[in-house]
Amino acid sequence: MKSLDDEEYRRLELVMGKLNHRDRLALGLGLYCDLRISEIVGSQPNNPHKIPPLQTLDIDTVRRKIFIRDSKGKKSRTIPIPMQFVEIIDSIDELYEWKYAVPNWTTGESICQWALRKIYQNACDKAGITEPEKRRFHCLRHTFAMNYRRKGGRLEDLKELLGHSSLASTGIYLVPSFDEIQQRFDEVMETS
Repeated sequence: MKSLDDEEYRRLELVMGKLNHRDRLALGLGLYCDLRISEIVGSQPNNPHKIPPLQTLDIDTVRRKIFIRDSKGKKSRTIPIPMQFVEIIDSIDELYEWKYAVPNWTTGESICQWALRKIYQNACDKAGITEPEKRRFHCLRHTFAMNYRRKGGRLEDLKELLGHSSLASTGIYLVPSFDEIQQRFDEVMETS
């Protein structure tokens, strides 16, 4: 399980600030709201469990929530939207003219998973993120979870946010990152 470190996170946010509205929204849904790629753009055509793409009507910035329909395990869930991301979403004037949250400019349908992966990999190139595991879109979900846990979020709440069926699945986020270990190590060693 790989997540972006603080410096990579900062650089990615800088790159996201320069992207067009659609691409910034797409990456933000992964980074700030912990959505799976299939929850944003729908499942692959050959997947027997059809997950519908996120529609703009499922994004409610007034109540600060996103409704995810029929996700993994055919479960739906509602997740909160962080205030900083509400401001980004609200700045997209044309958002509610779109049917899908991340539309293909030509067809108006949702973009495919390949296209969203490409958007993320291009952002990684610009942000200098080169480690292969960190260039996978799913890394954004791990980054969200690690940041949530590091900032004091409860494991039980994280389980619900991620849509996990058991705490055992969510327990992987209890493992501290190397940066956290090093920071605590430095604090301990400075006081010795």
